[in-house]
Amino acid sequence: MNNKTYAISEGELFLAEYLEDKGFRFKKQIKIEGLKGDSKAYRVADLYLKDYKVYIEFFGMWHVSDENKQKYREKKDIFQKNGIPCIYLYPENLGIIEFILHKRLIKTLKEWNMTRQLFRYKTIRFWKNYKWLLMTTPIFWVFCVMSFSDPQDSWTLKLFILSFCLLLTAGLIDALRDAILE
Repeated sequence: MNNKTYAISEGELFLAEYLEDKGFRFKKQIKIEGLKGDSKAYRVADLYLKDYKVYIEFFGMWHVSDENKQKYREKKDIFQKNGIPCIYLYPENLGIIEFILHKRLIKTLKEWNMTRQLFRYKTIRFWKNYKWLLMTTPIFWVFCVMSFSDPQDSWTLKLFILSFCLLLTAGLIDALRDAILE
């Protein structure tokens, strides 16, 4: 294997920093050899998400020329034919990267029937987004039970605590439903 280093574009650096900030484990500039039907000895993928087994290609020069578009289309076609799950990003995607990467990662994992990776991604994302809800709901239910067991607490306080616990639980159920159905 050749240890040649490849130039990294500013867009790829932006993506790498974003992935790092979000806690993704990834590699940069991955050499892929022996692709069937390819005129080249190897291709270099921009990024690889280790936990999800998905590559990311940034088509940063897409709008520069028709020649670039053709090269990108050829690379995309080769990846498809060789069963390489890949997310393709364009310069205009960088401004909405949080939204677009999330949607495209889920779409790619579903298209390639990567159910374990999809479950892992959704579980990690759910934990990051709703950790506070998962941790506070049981605590408030304990307060609720304790308030009902103390006859000196007012019914107004008991009903307030109960309704707050029900709201937290409903929020938790909604969040779980959204994470599963997404």
